[in-house]
Order: sequence, then C-alpha cells, then structure tokens
Amino acid sequence: MADLVSLWSNLTADGEYNDKIVHETENVLIMKYNGQRSGKCDRYVGVGNIQFIKETNGGPWKFKGRAIQCTLNGAEPQNHKGQLKNVNIFELVIAKEPEVSFRTKEDAYRHFGWRWNGGWEPQSGIIKHTLL
Repeated sequence: MADLVSLWSNLTADGEYNDKIVHETENVLIMKYNGQRSGKCDRYVGVGNIQFIKETNGGPWKFKGRAIQCTLNGAEPQNHKGQLKNVNIFELVIAKEPEVSFRTKEDAYRHFGWRWNGGWEPQSGIIKHTLL
C-alpha cells in the first residue's frame, strides 16, 4: 500500500514556497509544486497524494483532490534564510474532487481520520499520515 501523504500549498503572497497552479479545468488541476528545502520528505511526493491549497491570507485550506500523475522536473535554487538551497520541482496532475474547506490543518486531520501528532509536523508542506 502506498504511503498516505498530504501536500499543502500556500499560494498567498507570503507563502514560503513558489507553488503555483499552471492550468485548471473543471476536472483537473496541474501544479508546479516545490519540494522541501531540506529534501527530507520529497521521497513521499507522488501519485495518490492528497492536495490542499490556501489561496488567501487567513483563508481556509481547501481540499482539491488526489494526484494522478507526478513528474520530477529537476531542481532550482531558492533563497532560504540567506542561503541558496536546491529545491526539487514537481509537476502534479490532480484529479479534482468535491472541494472541502478547513479552517486549520487540524480540522482536515479530524475530517480524514488522521492521527494528529502535533509538534512541527503541521507546519510542513509534505506530511505522511497514520490513521487513528
């Protein structure tokens, strides 16, 4: 069984990464998704991942759907606290599902029946889950 992984994209002006929607139709969302600067959890990015997006400051996290295709398109240098880090860039094709909004990541955890480990995990953009 594949790992249960959620991907979180903050598309607001103050978002930490340069994730962006490249193309969107009624059924499909294509995204440029940035891996982590440490690369630690990039190995979990792939088909079956659950995609969440925040589009406005203070706005909700929106469940968009699941990745049906994932391509690693290389890496690009990005500034992180004054240091250039090579960040993996993925192209994700997301099969859209009925959108569900959540005030916090913890609300999404409860909705999907995931274990809430607290700590720094919810600040990550790539989260591997365990079920309750």
